[in-house]
Amino acid sequence: MNEKIVGIQKWLGINQAGSDDTSLKLGEASEMRNWRVTQDGALRKRPGMKAVHTFPGEIQGTWCGYVGGEYVQVAAAAGKLWKIGFPATTAASELGALADAHTEFFGFREKLYILNGTQYKVFDGYKLSDVTGYVPTVLVGVGADGSGTELEQINKLSSKRKYRIATDGKSTVYVCPEDGTLSVSVKNRATGAALAAGTDYTFAEGKITFTSAPPAGADVYEVEYTVASDDSGAVRAMKFAELYNGATDNRVFLYGDGSNKALYSGLDIDGNPTAEYFPDMNALDIGDENTPITAMIRHYSRLLAFKEDSAYSVQYGTVTNAEGKILPAFYWTQVNKAIGNTAPGQVRLVDNSPYTLFGESVYTWKNNSSYSSNLTIDERQAKRISDRVWKALQDFDLRQAYCWDDNDRKEWYCVYGDTAIVHNYGLNVWYLYTNFPVNHFYRVYGRLLGARGNTLVEISNAFRSDCGEAIDARWESGNMHFGADFMRKYSAMLWIGLVPTYAGSMTVTVMTDRKADFSKKLVFRNSAAFDHANFAHWSFNTNKRPYMTRLKLKATKVTYYQLILTNDDADTTATVTSADIRVRFTGYVR
Repeated sequence: MNEKIVGIQKWLGINQAGSDDTSLKLGEASEMRNWRVTQDGALRKRPGMKAVHTFPGEIQGTWCGYVGGEYVQVAAAAGKLWKIGFPATTAASELGALADAHTEFFGFREKLYILNGTQYKVFDGYKLSDVTGYVPTVLVGVGADGSGTELEQINKLSSKRKYRIATDGKSTVYVCPEDGTLSVSVKNRATGAALAAGTDYTFAEGKITFTSAPPAGADVYEVEYTVASDDSGAVRAMKFAELYNGATDNRVFLYGDGSNKALYSGLDIDGNPTAEYFPDMNALDIGDENTPITAMIRHYSRLLAFKEDSAYSVQYGTVTNAEGKILPAFYWTQVNKAIGNTAPGQVRLVDNSPYTLFGESVYTWKNNSSYSSNLTIDERQAKRISDRVWKALQDFDLRQAYCWDDNDRKEWYCVYGDTAIVHNYGLNVWYLYTNFPVNHFYRVYGRLLGARGNTLVEISNAFRSDCGEAIDARWESGNMHFGADFMRKYSAMLWIGLVPTYAGSMTVTVMTDRKADFSKKLVFRNSAAFDHANFAHWSFNTNKRPYMTRLKLKATKVTYYQLILTNDDADTTATVTSADIRVRFTGYVR
């Protein structure tokens, strides 16, 4: 038989991997912009946007989650932290001042912590303030000569520390254990009462002089003292955070100051985790000093660390110091010496596997061994997955890209400028969004929001335009030869399957190797709805089942055939289930 129906029943995204587009699968596109593939394999015009809030400056970061028992959503913009109300269309309120720079958030123990490379701040649900830092007890059993037993390390974030005095019953003068002590305050540990400076004691030249000799006892008094400086600048210089501690996530790892160093938090004297205590020795130097850490992410029981050209696995352990005390420690091993991550802070855990940007490609990291899911020293674990969008990635500066995983939709985004590359990893298909300069995504109560310049937008299929701007959607098949590139074909008609939606329409045309200018056929299938009613597209159809439309587009003596679907109307959308082309073979190509 010299005639057949060639049907596209599943849409497979874009494929730029080949040297030409003649070998694409049915359903793959040689060009595809502003269409997405639904979870059941249909082709749908991408979601539009609606403005939710406009801020006086560019949005530098967003976050939502619980703070102090209240679910909140916040944004950093115009040098301030803003609390956004529910619903999001209500007025935003100022919470306090921030540096107007890229801002990262992380929640920890009912508080929200904020990093931007120059500040380390905390929001407790009531006020925004600088993190002043936990005050550690550095020594206990301190005698009159200032010597004692070490307990906690000093905190980089604080110029304050504590120590406990062991009184001998006869001494009145007790030397402070640290040179350069500027001030002290003393309290009775048993009663919690503060001693009166000038009455119960005096402080001068690094010595505390009690009015009378305190009774003998172990750690009778607690002294909180202040020195001239701290190392809080090392903490404030960090731009990113990740939580990890082996089997739990009760330590904060900070990185991103342009070095190979990560700082990690400690536990307080009662063993509680805190994001306000970074002990002086809690620093992890990964790899050589010349290359900075670009990203860290927890992966199963390990913490993965990436540089631009290498990858490392960090695990929890312990070490015994000279005094015989067992201390927590973290050890790293290199798992890849050639591939890493380029974009600072943009590694995302996608379906339990990290996605990284390296070179001009996207990599996923996965250990397929049966005995462990953790990455080991095996360069085969880094797999390039972006060949189908390699042409689009040529225009990306991956050092400036923004990445996000929409776990609800199973879509991973990589945005640079106004273009987004999207991997639907549930279906393993790729597509491109243009005029899409959106970043700082987050989901709140099932709604997807993101930052578009100084505007917070909601992204939804309910919106058919981008804040009133038309979305230019175009899908082009490859040059299809229908299994016989050596034969000429004749095609007079095709059928398009549409899902009825309110204001659903698109334009269908074709191109061939013999002719590029074919007529354009408008296909529409609307269902009744009164929201956003536009009577130019009105229908009283309530049938939601797919509908087939026959189109007559005559193509003669062709070798290659391209199907083109477009929608650039600000008032319409489209969901395509199938396309079926009637083809008759008429002879051999000469």
